[in-house]
Amino acid sequence: MLDEFYINELKDIEGFTPKAFWDYKQWTNGYGTKARSKTEVIDKPEGDRRLRHEVAKMEAKVDKFAPNLPQGTRAALISLSYNSGTAWMSAGLGKAVKAGDQEEIKKRFKMYNKAGGKTLAGLVKRRAREAKWIGQDKPTAVA
Repeated sequence: MLDEFYINELKDIEGFTPKAFWDYKQWTNGYGTKARSKTEVIDKPEGDRRLRHEVAKMEAKVDKFAPNLPQGTRAALISLSYNSGTAWMSAGLGKAVKAGDQEEIKKRFKMYNKAGGKTLAGLVKRRAREAKWIGQDKPTAVA
């Protein structure tokens, strides 16, 4: 299970939105999870439940791909997968993860800052925040 520190970080990064809104490829609400309809409205407990459900799916995928990662690296990759999927596993980032090269992981990780081929300031900021976790063995706030 992902440490509660990282769950709270993910909540902070995503922010909570009760009402569904269009977010690049899907209707989204809660803490960045797929809404069931474009008119759906949910509360924070439901948003938390959905976030944890989706995070658990990403945890299983990351752990299967690369067991025994440092806790912070694992959390960063789970957050990346939660946000943009697991295509990184078959790209240069996946190779760096398999090689255990924490510096190369950080470098390649920060490249996942685009949507629709365009660099987005929000994703640049998010990846920089998540990349600070890479290589950490225990969760600690990083400025």
